Amino acid sequence: MSYQAHPTVYEAVLEALIKGTQPPYSFKNGAFATSITKDTPVLNALATLITSPHLSTFEKDIVKAVREQFLAHPNQDAPFFVRPIEAFIASPLTHALGELVGVFRDDATERGVEELDPFKDKEKEFDGTSSSAKTEKKSGNDDEMGGAFL
Repeated sequence: MSYQAHPTVYEAVLEALIKGTQPPYSFKNGAFATSITKDTPVLNALATLITSPHLSTFEKDIVKAVREQFLAHPNQDAPFFVRPIEAFIASPLTHALGELVGVFRDDATERGVEELDPFKDKEKEFDGTSSSAKTEKKSGNDDEMGGAFL
């Protein structure tokens, strides 16, 4: 995926799905590597996960929450990262997507995949500093999403 400035809502959701289902995360041992790609429409990718026998009810509920918040978003072509930052953090879609990233991470950890952050290369602060620079500035209070999008 490549975009000019910040990704749109659509691009951010699709990228999270691709990064979680493709190597190195390879959600559910790569079960979705061919069915969820950069060419898969977001709603189709979410439906693939929801109808899969590989996901638990808990995991499906998280994917359903992402779908619900994605569909409820007023403009999927709008930039995903919004100001003020508090509005971005409080967004139900941001929260749901963070939960899904957590599912991808937990699955990878259970399979012994080294802890990774697939979003790190895309993270930027609004002032242009990287998330790693932000992490170094933090006072130790991590958010629930583990910095996946911030």
